[in-house]
Amino acid sequence: MQYFLGIDIGTYESKGVLTDKDGFVLASATHPHKMLIPEPGWAEHRPEEDWWNDFVTITKTILKSSQINPKNISCIATSAIGPCMLPVSPQGEPLMNAVLYGVDTRAEKEINELNEEIGKENILQSCGNALTSQSVGPKILWLKKNCIVLRFTKKLAKFCPRRPILSKN
Repeated sequence: MQYFLGIDIGTYESKGVLTDKDGFVLASATHPHKMLIPEPGWAEHRPEEDWWNDFVTITKTILKSSQINPKNISCIATSAIGPCMLPVSPQGEPLMNAVLYGVDTRAEKEINELNEEIGKENILQSCGNALTSQSVGPKILWLKKNCIVLRFTKKLAKFCPRRPILSKN
């Protein structure tokens, strides 16, 4: 028998479902987590505690309640909130909390600066969208200006829109 596992990492909770090849739901689970507000206008998640832990907890809960052999899961699909900004090391380890999508407005100043410097019309023509609190670019610029620890570290390898949870060992 083939089974399919789907997990969605959301803003306030994560959800998972196990189905058979016909789409019949065999088990489902949810796991809540908090959205952190460390400063006014900021919104963050803890990638390890919120994203990875939710993925593991939901998977274990679903496997226990369905009592299927995990070897019979032929596909795992994930979805997650986004776009988020998560600086990671060369090994893919998070270097700070993830900055959430549009609910985090810490980069409003950077949005205004970029609109002034480049021009709203030029940005819209080039990107197909206006800069908003959903945009990751201004958040990366905010980080460059304001996060001294990351600015001068050799640990920063790239920015991920969310934790690449399936690459975890």
